[in-house]
Amino acid sequence: MNFFEAIGAAFRNYASFGGVAKRAEYWYFILFIALVYAALFVIAIATGVIGLIVSLFLGFGGADSGAVASSAGASFASLLILTIITGLFAIATLLPFLAVHVRRMRDAGLNWWMIVLLFILAFFTFYAVLLIACAFPSRDKQFLTDEAQPESEPFSVDQPSSDPSKTKSDPSFDPFA
Repeated sequence: MNFFEAIGAAFRNYASFGGVAKRAEYWYFILFIALVYAALFVIAIATGVIGLIVSLFLGFGGADSGAVASSAGASFASLLILTIITGLFAIATLLPFLAVHVRRMRDAGLNWWMIVLLFILAFFTFYAVLLIACAFPSRDKQFLTDEAQPESEPFSVDQPSSDPSKTKSDPSFDPFA
């Protein structure tokens, strides 16, 4: 089985979770997906770099800010289109990707429920990391509006000074004194 036959077999059997997939079909399909993602990544990087270079040359050449903004907007629009194309490709290849994985695991004599277990573990790991990241206290209050400013910080290290003449703006202010 060659590269194009393997890709055709994977898309022909896109919803077939029965049967087996030989190593060539599996690895050629994985290679196809990796090559498409690599090509989209290279195009996105090239688009971003070209947009940056054009913006810099227009900015240094004394062009008006409208030309710089339009070139930056065109670069952003092309990156947005590439992101949409990448997302559509990911959605279009999700079912064939899972089907070829299940068929390959069956061919190797493994239980295909291992894939489900892997996805469950990956989801809960991501969710745990997200929860841990959200549990950290805020470090920068510049993004909070006046309505969202906390009234008091329960874990503040600032201790009121016994001397009322010393304030936080005073260079000799020591909150631990």
